[in-house]
Amino acid sequence: MARAVISRPRVLLLDEPTEGLAPVIVQSLAETLRVLCRTFNLSLLLAEQNILFTLGFAQSVYVIEEGTIVWSGSSTEFEADPSIRRRHLAV
Repeated sequence: MARAVISRPRVLLLDEPTEGLAPVIVQSLAETLRVLCRTFNLSLLLAEQNILFTLGFAQSVYVIEEGTIVWSGSSTEFEADPSIRRRHLAV
């Protein structure tokens, strides 16, 4: 991540950044990403299965099944409708 951020991108894409990490490390990663986004005016694009981690950053949510977007909306809409999680995420 440091190498990616040093070039001052406008958008940082992270694919499953929490995979295999201990919860305490995930929490530290979340705080580090918040600081980076604020400091460098950086947008973050996350491809992630950890819903709690993702919603800490998300303004928009896209649910993808088998390569197709099956739901999209704001994070507020996503959190307000638990049927989306049950139907698409089995959570």
